Amino acid sequence: MTILIIPHILKSIVASTDKTNTASFKVIEKNNFIKVEATATLFNWKSELK
Repeated sequence: MTILIIPHILKSIVASTDKTNTASFKVIEKNNFIKVEATATLFNWKSELK
C-alpha cells in the first residue's frame, strides 16, 4: 500500500469504527480524532489537520 499526502490539500481524515470494536476506537481517540456521528452500528470520527 502506498499513501501519498500532498501538503495543504489534505484538511482532515475521517474514520469509522464498529461500536463493538473498543480496541479500534481507543486507538482512534488516542490519535486525537473526535467522534462526530454515530449510526446503529458505527462510530464516525474526524481529525482536522493543521
